[in-house]
Order: sequence, then C-alpha cells, then structure tokens
Amino acid sequence: MTSHPAFSFRAGACRILVVGLGFGTLLVPGLLATSTIAIGAGFDCRLAKSRVEKLICADPGLSKLDGEMNILFDKIQGETAGHDGETGKVVDPVGKEQTLWRTTVRDKCKDTACLKTAYKTRLSAMRKNWAEALDPADQ
Repeated sequence: MTSHPAFSFRAGACRILVVGLGFGTLLVPGLLATSTIAIGAGFDCRLAKSRVEKLICADPGLSKLDGEMNILFDKIQGETAGHDGETGKVVDPVGKEQTLWRTTVRDKCKDTACLKTAYKTRLSAMRKNWAEALDPADQ
C-alpha cells in the first residue's frame, strides 16, 4: 500500500485538501484566509476608499459587474497597449478611455442604480468598440 503526500488546490473560494489514505482519498474543504470580501470586484475591497468603491464592494451585483469589466479591460488592453515604434511613447488607448469613463461617468454616480446602469452601458460599449481586440466569446 502506497500513500500519497497531501496536496491542496483552489476550487472557487475554498481550498480543498486532498489526503491520500492508501485505499482512498479524503477531501477536506476549508475556507481560504485570503478570500475576498466582495467576490468578483476588480479591485481589493479591503482597500476601497472612495464612496463609489465602497458602493461597489457593498453590492454583490455591482462587484460582479466590476470584476467582469476588469477582465474585459485586461483582455482589450493586452491586445491594444504597447509602444509606438517611432517615438517610443506608451500607447494605451483603452486605458485613457477607461480613465475618462471612470472620472466622468462612474464616479459621478450617487447610488447603486446609477452605477449598475453605468457599468452595463460601458460593458456593452467596450464589447462593441473594441470587438477587433476580443475573442468572439468575449464580444
């Protein structure tokens, strides 16, 4: 009978400990000490400072939308950001666009209803305006 060393892997917000017992395997789920407070937010909610960031972290739906936007932004930026070959200047068109949206639209919202509308509208616009930078599944 051989025993296998214990190992663990993440499954969502839980850590699963797998312990080899020779004849079988025992799965022991446990909570991660590092799990996020608001699941899905595109930033660490423990560091939320602004009123809008706190609203996002307090609402699971907004947190999910923010996380979705973060993933989409990273995909687009990965395809569009870089350096201008002639000048060497950093080129980040979606980054500039996102900063403008955040400061002129998102951060002007006073409540969660406004934020949800802003996020849904922005996500739709990103998928449309940056379709060439996205895989078909992300459009």
